[in-house]
Amino acid sequence: MGDQMGQMLVLEPEGIEREIHPYALQRYEEWKADAHHEIPLGELNDDDLNAYLSDEEKRMFQNYLDRIHGWLMKCRGIGDGYSPYPYTTDVIYPMFEIKSLLKKVYQLKAKKAKEEQQRRKEKAEAERRQRAEKEKERVAERKSWEYNHALGEEVEKLSSMLHPEKQNPEDYFEKEVVDLRYTGESFGHFLSAEEKQSFYTRVNAITREKLGGLVSHIYHQFVDWECLAYYFLLPWSDYVFEGVPCLNFSFDVFAVAETKVWLKPGKIGFDDYMFSLPQIEHKCDSDASYFTELEKPEFLGYHYVVLTPAEFGGYVFWQTIPLVLVAGLINGDTEPAGATISRVLETETTYTIKGFEEEVTIPNGFASYLMKTGGIDQMVSIGILSEKAANVIGKRLAQLEAGEKGGSLQNSQATGVKDEELISSLTSLGVPRRTAEELCSNIPKNLALQEATKLAMQNYNEIIAQQHSMKS
Repeated sequence: MGDQMGQMLVLEPEGIEREIHPYALQRYEEWKADAHHEIPLGELNDDDLNAYLSDEEKRMFQNYLDRIHGWLMKCRGIGDGYSPYPYTTDVIYPMFEIKSLLKKVYQLKAKKAKEEQQRRKEKAEAERRQRAEKEKERVAERKSWEYNHALGEEVEKLSSMLHPEKQNPEDYFEKEVVDLRYTGESFGHFLSAEEKQSFYTRVNAITREKLGGLVSHIYHQFVDWECLAYYFLLPWSDYVFEGVPCLNFSFDVFAVAETKVWLKPGKIGFDDYMFSLPQIEHKCDSDASYFTELEKPEFLGYHYVVLTPAEFGGYVFWQTIPLVLVAGLINGDTEPAGATISRVLETETTYTIKGFEEEVTIPNGFASYLMKTGGIDQMVSIGILSEKAANVIGKRLAQLEAGEKGGSLQNSQATGVKDEELISSLTSLGVPRRTAEELCSNIPKNLALQEATKLAMQNYNEIIAQQHSMKS
């Protein structure tokens, strides 16, 4: 460090002030005191002059200082008598300029010190923020790993509730739903495209809600699913009179919702930091493992659930069928008295009914289903009809039978069934023609058509059951 600036203004050698004219010494001390008052000279040194003054200014500073010292030397040894030197004005300007230069040095030094202090403060603040940011990043990373671990546990729990392989919807429905109306026929094709779409919208929403309950909502963004719906229509009926006694057939619509579930990659933020999850652990040996980012969706399995009609409003009216036709189909008579076949297709038969305005089309599968029920009483026991409706139907059937006494049924019993009539009756129930021909050859020809059809269908069902047994 250089000498302090205040020391530079001290007169030397020591005691020389006693030799200087009192007024000159007074002027000098007042000037020095004024400089000390305006400028903290104790904080300045000659190094500061070198640092903050230009070479020209340093030369001028030394020149002014020399002029002041020269003036003092002229005022030395002249006693108390009169002399012009102590009163000269030549030193006023040098004194003013030295004080100005010292003030400039002090201001520049103070400015630099303030800037340096600010720089140190900013540096310290930057270092503090950097440490805080690193700590924040460390905490965020720890949170991401904790989240990833919890996500892994959620996925493991979810996977345990899924089927790794696709299930047969019919088998699943039969296992989950105990309903005597179901005999293996779903009747799902009876629904129109509009009905399927309407039901699917509700089924999909309910299924997503049920699946969402299997995984905590904070992990939903990493789970994706796609739902398919398989519909199972179970019939029910009530009595109505539409010019002739009829049954209104409706369906309770059940749905087996099959959902494919995936684990999918995504990003999540913790404390302003984004992380790609999930991170999948790969074990190298018993003690080591490493993690990699999931890059594409990973299939987890299938989820199945049966939705009841009450859950998604699965109720549809199908059609009105005259009682005479229902009773005939139950008994295996594909063309009972009062019903006339107007059109036969591969999969369905259309009828005109005496006293009923509209044609009635019966799919083969539904005709076979009615025959399997076995009768009105059985339809009550399995839940298709109420007992109250069955009582009314029983009375109406008795009235119809009384009106047909001596009619076509007796004629057919007298003459017996013809092969082509029986074959036509069987094919209308969904039996392949070649199989119908084989069944026809084993039926006694003295039976009425409805009896022959019923016996042939019993034989046909036994053949189908044996084939299934052999396959299993």
